[in-house]
Amino acid sequence: MPITEDQADGAIHAFYNEFPGLSGLNISHRPTQESFYGNKASIEAVGTIKGAFLPKRGEVHLPLANFRDVGDLRKSLQHEALGHFGTLTFTGSEKRDLLEVIIAARQSPSMKGDWAKVDKAYAGQSELMKAEEVFCLAAERIDGPPSKTADQAARTWSDVVQNKTRPLEREDLQTIVESVADGIRRGTREQQIFPIDDRSQFRKTAELADSLTEATAEAKAQLGPNAKTFPAQLAEGTYKGPIIAETEHHVLQQVSATNTVAHAKTAFAQAPTVDKTTALAVAYNDGAAVVKPARVQAVTQTKTRDLGR
Repeated sequence: MPITEDQADGAIHAFYNEFPGLSGLNISHRPTQESFYGNKASIEAVGTIKGAFLPKRGEVHLPLANFRDVGDLRKSLQHEALGHFGTLTFTGSEKRDLLEVIIAARQSPSMKGDWAKVDKAYAGQSELMKAEEVFCLAAERIDGPPSKTADQAARTWSDVVQNKTRPLEREDLQTIVESVADGIRRGTREQQIFPIDDRSQFRKTAELADSLTEATAEAKAQLGPNAKTFPAQLAEGTYKGPIIAETEHHVLQQVSATNTVAHAKTAFAQAPTVDKTTALAVAYNDGAAVVKPARVQAVTQTKTRDLGR
């Protein structure tokens, strides 16, 4: 028997009281998933939806018919609000670095279980989207205050995400997720990423991957069959050279005789135009690309570490 509206209201009210940093989220419930999304989203058509987070709107949806009890609903609240919303309290580059570390750890014995669940439930989705779901599974396991101190959490972040001195383990991810939840609890973590729509983070990832294929083909057309294309590393690096081509989603910068770097157009306030005679310097600051005239006379050396990834 599904939980009652009064039970759901009480659980949501208690959740807001425990995590004041979620006051800007609109957490709502309806009797069924069809009452949120229409008959096209029936259980028969799309499977059981336990909860949904809509980042552009700042909404969490909870279909009451799909919960066994209040504890089950609470788990979904943690998944959607502390998990998905919690990832938006990082900067763009921090979130990307964290998700990439989670992806790199998919074969770790301590992480394989969560990855197996996510691979089964989200087959066909991007690795970044799956990595966020792994983060959210850790959010479901939160039970009270964090088990590690703030200093310990900061050291874990430094070791496994920032400096990558060791691979991420399940306990490390739990420490990071609990630290995020504690910041929301104490009101010290605020939203820093504001998606342009409810699916943009991951839909655009797939589109950009397709465009990288187009960029590689374009580079070969411009520079010959040995040309290689590398995606720009947004957290670091300055790339020097002319813009020699563009695709729907990228501009292509030549950085050596046969190497190009693909810059996402969305990273620029105004994407540079194709000009094969003028060298530019493209530098990244927290995921945003800044363009300046390059202090070089021609296509020149880009540091090896900028390309060898």
